[in-house]
Amino acid sequence: MLVTEDPLSYGPVPSTTDLDAWRSVRERYLSELFNRPGEPPEDEYHPKGLDTERLLGADPVVVWLAGVLPEQLMLAQLVVLFEQLCLDETRLRVVQVEQPANVEVTWKISSISPDQLQRLSPKPQVPDADQLREIKRAWRAYTSSEPSDLATYVAEPGCLPFLHRAMRQLVYRYPHVQSGTSIWDERLLHYAQERGPRAMRVLGHTIGNNDTPDWIDDVYLFRRLVSLSAPAVTSPLLSATGDTERLRECKVELTPFGEAVLAGEANHVLENGIDDWIGGVHLTSESPITFRDGDTLVMPA
Repeated sequence: MLVTEDPLSYGPVPSTTDLDAWRSVRERYLSELFNRPGEPPEDEYHPKGLDTERLLGADPVVVWLAGVLPEQLMLAQLVVLFEQLCLDETRLRVVQVEQPANVEVTWKISSISPDQLQRLSPKPQVPDADQLREIKRAWRAYTSSEPSDLATYVAEPGCLPFLHRAMRQLVYRYPHVQSGTSIWDERLLHYAQERGPRAMRVLGHTIGNNDTPDWIDDVYLFRRLVSLSAPAVTSPLLSATGDTERLRECKVELTPFGEAVLAGEANHVLENGIDDWIGGVHLTSESPITFRDGDTLVMPA
């Protein structure tokens, strides 16, 4: 059994055929994300990606996944790895688990019990040529440094509805044209106002009320929450007290500017700038910024 600990759906995911360089970028980002400054080396956590060496001898390779974005991206990465490593794609099997309509909490594969899997009885499928092309196209769109490639991908029909729906969620990671916040920043501000001040409650409601395929973990969200406070930004959206390195010991409250941003009366990016990654796209204040208006990307003139 191969398990990847890299969620793939946040942080830099550059387009490259150099697997060592790509792995270095991801491991450096995840190490900085998951480990606090001054952490003893023996306590550090270093998430690992796919073990490509073990892929070489595995036949078949059976991928189990639900509809969440990290798992759909895992499939896309794996298919592209097959191509880069010149592996026979007919060795690949995909077990796509479909979430029942009466289940409100978004499933990821690790949250599904053996009994649920037995009742659903999903069958392994061999991706056909059209599906493989679709998967590769999705990965190219995600790792591209141009937001227009994602816009093109989501605007066109696809033959893999789970993948296409998950990829559409990436549009909402871009800052809104009016408030300058991504969908996750907007939700964090909303629940800080509604459920704060304890950061743990803010994150609990943010994650618990997410019914989209854009599954995200608490470590990443906590880092985003803290990044909205001083001294990370010129005009803070949040006031943070307690230990901002420890979720359980941190409290947050909206500042007047944060309230204005949440109401759509001020723009976070125009005021504070931006330094964020969406796949292969690096959004910075030093280059023209792509915004989002509703579910459409607004390219810079």
